[in-house]
Amino acid sequence: MPYKEEAHSVQSRVSKSYTLKLEIAEELAQRAEAQELTASRYLEKVLRDVFKFAKSL
Repeated sequence: MPYKEEAHSVQSRVSKSYTLKLEIAEELAQRAEAQELTASRYLEKVLRDVFKFAKSL
């Protein structure tokens, strides 16, 4: 399934690795797919809201 392209300025990204419990990882993947995002982009969106970052980040 193709994922949505997000309209934003070109920004550098850092690759980090985190370990999640299986049930959390599965829920993350399901919610991301429902919004047609990768799990990484969905997690970034959730964390942006939690941390109250501006949408321009």
